[in-house]
Amino acid sequence: MTKYLTLIFKNLRRSKRRTILTILSIAVSLFIFSVLVSLPTFANQMLADTTSSVRIICRTKMGLGYPLPLAYKSKIATIPHVVEVAPLVIYGGIYHEASDQFPSVATEAKEIDMWSDWGITGMDDFKKIKTACLVADGTMRRFNLHVGQQIQLRGTVFPFNVTLNIVGTIPRAPAPNLLIFRLDYFEEAAGNPGIAHEFWVKVDDSRVVPEVCAALDNQFANSSAETRSLSEAAAIGRTGRVSRLSGCRGNWTSRGKYRGDVHSRASKRNRGNAFDRFSLGGDLESACGRIVDDCFIGRSDWLRGRVWAVQSFRAQR
Repeated sequence: MTKYLTLIFKNLRRSKRRTILTILSIAVSLFIFSVLVSLPTFANQMLADTTSSVRIICRTKMGLGYPLPLAYKSKIATIPHVVEVAPLVIYGGIYHEASDQFPSVATEAKEIDMWSDWGITGMDDFKKIKTACLVADGTMRRFNLHVGQQIQLRGTVFPFNVTLNIVGTIPRAPAPNLLIFRLDYFEEAAGNPGIAHEFWVKVDDSRVVPEVCAALDNQFANSSAETRSLSEAAAIGRTGRVSRLSGCRGNWTSRGKYRGDVHSRASKRNRGNAFDRFSLGGDLESACGRIVDDCFIGRSDWLRGRVWAVQSFRAQR
């Protein structure tokens, strides 16, 4: 044994550069392996710290590009253990340039208290002012925004712009670049389509979350818009989307006069150029794929008379 050890040490000393590089390569490989192994645990802990154990996210089985009828809210509210229901519409606007994008969503002003654990400021003004919006700290810093400032977002999924007044911030939002504005303002601008991409549901006890998720999905089974309900942490992780809520940051490509501008084929007469091709980065491809398919590729019937709901949705309203 001693003979072999002596031989090993002689070979290690023969080329010090080779020995050092070998040791470093092994050390780096072990470090990368350790990081990758610990990453899921770290991500789960982050989600646990920023999400609520009593909130459920209910969305359609088909993907974010297929909205649910707003009429589902009253049915969800009748399910045992449900204490609050907030519909959420993903607006997906851009600020200034196509690269200046962040998740922008609309919800009912009276339900904003559901997210009080996010440390939201200006909730009273949000309930009073129709054009009010709340902006996460990351977006406030990125664009040097301040409370009281007026901003305009250009529509991507929906062919209209919204002018908003910042009345508060969201210090502990799960998405550091989130923006929330009022659903009644969206409904007025959109022509009252009566849709919601998600329903956020608050229950009275974290122990009943699996039971309520099952009840939600059973309630709408075999309907024209079946649902898949998950706890907030699971839903956020599944969508890949803490920068999610269709944050729409990726590689935008268009053919035509206004290269880089993002808008739907339905808004051609307003923009002067149809958006012909749309590609997303890998993280968002799964989350927004159906939005791309429905809104930008060959679905000219998706928008008629400023109505963003399938006719069967309207029949259920």
